[in-house]
Amino acid sequence: MKRIKGRHNVKRLTLILVAIGACACTAKPPAAESAVVRAVRVDVARLDESALGGAYAGSLEPRFRVDVAFGVAGRVRELGTIADGGTKRPLRQGDRVSKGTLLARLDDADLARGAAASSLTSAAAASEVAGAEIALAQAQVDLERAHKLNAAGAIPQADLDRVGTGVKGAAAKLEIAKALRSARAEQSAIAARAQADAKLLAPADGVIARRMVEAGEMVLPQTVVFSLIDTSELELHIAVPDTRVSALHAGDAIPIRAEALPGASLAGRVATIHPVADPVLRTFTVEISVSNLDGMLRAGMVASAILGSDPKQRLLLVPLPSIVRVPDGGLGVFQLGPEGRVTLRKIAIGDLVGPDVVVKQGLEPGDRVVTDGAPFLHDGEQVQVRP
Repeated sequence: MKRIKGRHNVKRLTLILVAIGACACTAKPPAAESAVVRAVRVDVARLDESALGGAYAGSLEPRFRVDVAFGVAGRVRELGTIADGGTKRPLRQGDRVSKGTLLARLDDADLARGAAASSLTSAAAASEVAGAEIALAQAQVDLERAHKLNAAGAIPQADLDRVGTGVKGAAAKLEIAKALRSARAEQSAIAARAQADAKLLAPADGVIARRMVEAGEMVLPQTVVFSLIDTSELELHIAVPDTRVSALHAGDAIPIRAEALPGASLAGRVATIHPVADPVLRTFTVEISVSNLDGMLRAGMVASAILGSDPKQRLLLVPLPSIVRVPDGGLGVFQLGPEGRVTLRKIAIGDLVGPDVVVKQGLEPGDRVVTDGAPFLHDGEQVQVRP
């Protein structure tokens, strides 16, 4: 039996324990209920000979995942292609792509025309600025000449004032032309970006995890059409109890076993140790980086990190449905006695192992515990065991 741990199993156990609630109590049942003998199922607390201590399992996840989308709406004109057996075919899930690879392209004929028109308008606005600069320069020369003529008494003051007003007008027209040029340049840049957004490129090296678009399909802006993952390095997330996490440090080499690759020698390194424990299970999430340059591992595979495994240690297991909440807020089980009465036993639990949970304290191998019907029982209640 393999130990199933990691973020998903931690969440699963947490939700189950929360759902248990305060179902058990030590008070005797009401008289009306005491005459009813509940039918329950039982199981046996057992030592698992195959589940060794020190193995913490989880799911291998890609180092990064990125969703990509078009920046504009349109109809998909073509999908990116890849060589396959001497021919080219459209990209699909599982294909490896390099940064900058064309993933898909929209029909951008209208966008191209709009970008070209905006570019011409921007060029015309720039030309108007150049003309306004020439006009202002000429007006300034005329003003300088008018000053000299006025000083010599050749022209009246009114003519000098008129030339000065012309300089101010030319300067104002230049400022307007510059503002118009900036606006037209921004519009041209927007049109060019819209045309560029019709072409979807791979943002990084990776593997196509999902392709959600076909040629000829209409797409909206920001609708995810490709999902890329990097599988050259995977991450294994495990939940480690507080009694063992203190021995781990960032950079530690950790032996890894993958269920899909029995006998393969794998290694990982501790990347991150989360500083805060899970409030229910008192476990710490540890992220282990696992190199996958040879491509043997795949995202989603189950793998185990071996943290000082003791081959002599065996785990005492009970089915997860047998766990109930005791009055003081802890956890317990209903142990079946020889006369068909149940006793509420407080226990300390550890890791999940498949559908079972490890019992650290409170039970002995061979103890019979109630599974089906446990949340509805009372301490000391008479029960009937059904097959």
